[in-house]
Amino acid sequence: YLNNRAAEWLVQGDLATARAWALAAVAEDPEYPASYNTLGVVFQRHGRSDLAERAWRQGLAQAPEHPVLLANLTAALRAQQREAEALPLETVLARVEGSAPFSHLVRGLAALRAGDPAGARQWLLKELARDPDYHEIHFALAQAELQLGRPAQALAHLQRAGAESPRPELRSLYLAKAERLRAAGVH
Repeated sequence: YLNNRAAEWLVQGDLATARAWALAAVAEDPEYPASYNTLGVVFQRHGRSDLAERAWRQGLAQAPEHPVLLANLTAALRAQQREAEALPLETVLARVEGSAPFSHLVRGLAALRAGDPAGARQWLLKELARDPDYHEIHFALAQAELQLGRPAQALAHLQRAGAESPRPELRSLYLAKAERLRAAGVH
């Protein structure tokens, strides 16, 4: 429950409240790895990559093969050009995930959170090759493309995300974002 509340506040952008809930979740159950992941994401968004890394490593001490913790820590290390540290973690992640559905999406989203849009794009394109119709892949690709300075490609992915979304509220969200790009002169 506490970790879920932290994630809700994180999505709303209230990092201070998300941090408080995440810390409470870790204190309540120090063996629950998802709480460390949430805490790490909160710290990463606060610009405290050192604390994010520590949280993810503490989570991995509890669950050494937790794919989301591995993906987030690997992406953060790569974003800091710490390839030698990232490589062994990525090897474990590849073994754990194998060719599991959405494994590339998880890595792509982790790379986006870590500030590595080029790396995110590579992972997301691999996932897109597996499932070209999944709206969340297109939405994540739109974010990566925007960060890479490619607004036309971002617009195309937003439009595709809107077309593929099974939920009307998400469809509206994606299409509204696409409309904002078009209003800014992107075609």
